[in-house]
Amino acid sequence: MKVLVTGGIAGLGRAVAERLARRGHDVVVTYRRDRAEVGEQSDGGIKKTWSLGVRAVQCDAGSRQQVDRWLSREHDFDCWIHAVGPFRVKRTPLADTAAGEWEELVAGNLHSAYWHARWLIPHMRGNHFGRVITFGYPQIEGGMPWEGRGAYAGAKAGLLSFTRTLAAEEAPYGITVNMVCPGDIRDPFKEGAIVDARNQAGLSTVGSTPAGRPTTGEDVARVVEFLCHPDSDMVTGSVIYVTGGVQYFPFTY
Repeated sequence: MKVLVTGGIAGLGRAVAERLARRGHDVVVTYRRDRAEVGEQSDGGIKKTWSLGVRAVQCDAGSRQQVDRWLSREHDFDCWIHAVGPFRVKRTPLADTAAGEWEELVAGNLHSAYWHARWLIPHMRGNHFGRVITFGYPQIEGGMPWEGRGAYAGAKAGLLSFTRTLAAEEAPYGITVNMVCPGDIRDPFKEGAIVDARNQAGLSTVGSTPAGRPTTGEDVARVVEFLCHPDSDMVTGSVIYVTGGVQYFPFTY
């Protein structure tokens, strides 16, 4: 299958892209950084990704103009994993959030999904097959306040509604649409392996979970791989938590 992973140059997106490429899929990732900066990160594993045959396209997912320019030329994807989503580590109350920061977070996390869907979904309809996976966060369904992260949380809450609406509308066309919600995955586990996380179990409280070890990019990628498979055709409109159980506890990050 031909797979698009937005924001797939690093982090969870790259973990997903690498796993699907190893399974023989034709994988394309997008990134918004300049090409020189991407090249400088080769020692961080980018070369390994390219050796798997993954192709990279520079495109700011939050820019309608850039998305239109690229997808007007290439939009024949069977699976679309929307892993893009800017996040700010520093907490800022909603009323104090700069207008530019608000616009960037909403564009990157919510508008970007629409800019892509309008190109990708029609092709999937024509094939009567499609897989769409968006990314959320723990507690997204409960409507709980996330102090200091209102712009991000608000955009992701909108993305949840977008995901479920798209799932309902496109189900007759063989298209499934689901949201995967990772936990608080810290570096180096965003691109890490489960075996490494098991070796770290109990050594630190950072990124700890009720399951006894940190969640990793491999955990997330395994779930996404199943959601892309034809056998997942009855799973749609769902929110799947890959957190080790942290969604049942208050925010700590």
